[in-house]
Amino acid sequence: MLNGTTDLFAGIAVPVIKDKRGDVTDINNYRAVTLSSCISKLFEMCILELTYGDMLATSPMQFGFKKKLGTRHALYVLQSTVQYFVKNGSTVNVALLDISKAFDNVHHTQLFQKLLDLGLPPGIVELLAVWYGGSYACVRWRMCMSTCFSLAVGVTCKTG
Repeated sequence: MLNGTTDLFAGIAVPVIKDKRGDVTDINNYRAVTLSSCISKLFEMCILELTYGDMLATSPMQFGFKKKLGTRHALYVLQSTVQYFVKNGSTVNVALLDISKAFDNVHHTQLFQKLLDLGLPPGIVELLAVWYGGSYACVRWRMCMSTCFSLAVGVTCKTG
């Protein structure tokens, strides 16, 4: 069913270890990476790159969830900024906030309204709503596949 699927709604979640020297039996030492179907990727590409990518652009200061960017880049910007001000005789105070779980749930109704406010056509937003609402996945662990389940956690599934 999922192998070679063309189902827009299907995904395969693969657990990836965060710290190979850490405890491999600790569930917190894993993150899930979901492999989407080719048709899903094509749909995403059409929306982002061919049609509405400019409307959905993010801040250049956002490093997460972007190709070829991540924590190292954010740390570099922080370090460079601190060094600049220290070099120029300023005191630097830094406050850090761990918001790693802040975006685990998103109110879809609000998300879709923001997309409409940005000017995305209602038909595209409605298609995204159907896509999010119908998404499901199976977990692949080595050579075994779980039964499929509706995606109701992560950056999904809050309505109203």
